[in-house]
Amino acid sequence: MLCGGSLAGAVRICHLAGQPNLVAAWNRTIFHAIETEDTAVAMLAWPHQTIGTLVVSTAQAGDPERLEIAGTRGVLQITNGRLTFRESSTDLRDFLAESGDPFGKLALESRDVQLESNGGHHTAIYANFIDAVERGTPLVADGSEARMSLELANALIYSSATRQQVELPLDTQAYAVLIDRLQVVP
Repeated sequence: MLCGGSLAGAVRICHLAGQPNLVAAWNRTIFHAIETEDTAVAMLAWPHQTIGTLVVSTAQAGDPERLEIAGTRGVLQITNGRLTFRESSTDLRDFLAESGDPFGKLALESRDVQLESNGGHHTAIYANFIDAVERGTPLVADGSEARMSLELANALIYSSATRQQVELPLDTQAYAVLIDRLQVVP
């Protein structure tokens, strides 16, 4: 699956949060009779103690695409083209320091945020590319962003295959050796 194009989650993470610097991943073929994985689960880390998880699956019930970014003042959630923002009037760090309840929950006020209706789909990305070539319009996602998500996908493959966490940038020589080893010769 990682090589098959189900990388929307990785693309969004890199676009919104930048490329992580540490990845630990587990990729499996759970339900589909295919030569590649249908599920990937990863723990991601960025500098400054920021952590996240990535679940990409074609073998899972529920919302097919959901992205949540949680900070100390709220949570952004993108699901099925809808953006919801849940905000707190109190910073999470202050709440945890001052709360007497170690399992207390920060109060969040939810509100929907309107998104542009024409962005994000393949046709919009292709149209943006054509506009960039013909008119010099800035790209929604340039080559450096594409390389970040590709490297993240490669890190998911490498981490799962070696059963090790990996640092980014990925050792491209070690990755090439792994890919050569994994190739199936007919």
